Amino acid sequence: MKLALVHDDFIQWGGAERLVAALHDVFPDAPIFTSFYDEVVIRHSPLQNADLRPSFMQKLPLKRKIYRWYAPIFPTAFELFDLTEFDVVISSSTRFAHGVLTKPGTTHIAYCNTPARMFWESPTYFEKKPVSFVSSAILTYLRAWDQVASQRADYWIANSRFVAAKIRKVYKKHADVIYPCVDTDRFLKKGFVPPEKDYFLVVSRLLSYKRIDLAIRACEMEGKTLVIIGDGPDKSRLKKLAGPHTKMMGWLTDDEVVGYYQNCLALIFPGVEDFGITPLEALAAGKPVIAARNGGCLESLTEGVTGVFFTPGNMEDLVARIHEFQEDRYQKNELLARAKKFSIGQFQKQFSSYITRIRRKDLSV
Repeated sequence: MKLALVHDDFIQWGGAERLVAALHDVFPDAPIFTSFYDEVVIRHSPLQNADLRPSFMQKLPLKRKIYRWYAPIFPTAFELFDLTEFDVVISSSTRFAHGVLTKPGTTHIAYCNTPARMFWESPTYFEKKPVSFVSSAILTYLRAWDQVASQRADYWIANSRFVAAKIRKVYKKHADVIYPCVDTDRFLKKGFVPPEKDYFLVVSRLLSYKRIDLAIRACEMEGKTLVIIGDGPDKSRLKKLAGPHTKMMGWLTDDEVVGYYQNCLALIFPGVEDFGITPLEALAAGKPVIAARNGGCLESLTEGVTGVFFTPGNMEDLVARIHEFQEDRYQKNELLARAKKFSIGQFQKQFSSYITRIRRKDLSV
């Protein structure tokens, strides 16, 4: 069986990229097709020796900074990949990867982190609503392309029931659910100890829909230290909101991130996410989570066991949860046990079993 992996891009190293690395561990000979990658990101990742096959977009300038402006040409980049030699293609998609073209005899399994927020939830995705004729026309084109591209996969897998419902609504497709994974062992290693004490933590790309502004306002009102790890387009706005209790760290090394997880009071997860890897990372470090009561978190977290929920978008409710928070209410062994249910090994076992079952079905037809 010749198998290929396809992923949107590698301009950052987040949960979706770690998932591709977990799949590559199972299929180490599989080449990975992608629109483009950042050389520094790959050099410091588990995929540094993988057979990466970028599209023509690899030669475009300023990929990391202005990738959104390249949106209209992503579809062409993925449609030009030659995948005729492969029996199985697994696409890992948040935007474009599921749009690859495969021959009739190839089994295409699309693992969907979410139907593209850029296309289908643009009012909340963009920091400024696209209002010009050009931007509206581009989004209309991308939505039309996405509808056509969604018919190309033979099987859909969603990373949560929340996303499976989106796939059913947007693409009119059934999706099985296989939850993504977290490297639980990584968060048990002792190393970096941050200088901050008694702080709450946010680990996230700085995007407006992630509602990090809520965490800043709530912690400032309560006089609680908030450490924010991450970078992104919403950085300048958030810096204006930040007061004396907020520390914006930018991107840190993996060792530093683990240290901040291990020594925080709790992770604050203020946005509505399709699944949410960072809450599991917090649990793997033995720390509880204060999360918005919506999205994929309802499938991975349990009120009173792994942390507490607050009403999405309601700052007063978040302030109340922070005010009454007591770290000693939570049992570390229960937090670690919950994280283990989403380990890399569990994910790889489920995905391998799924592919075996699907291949038997397809070959018997």
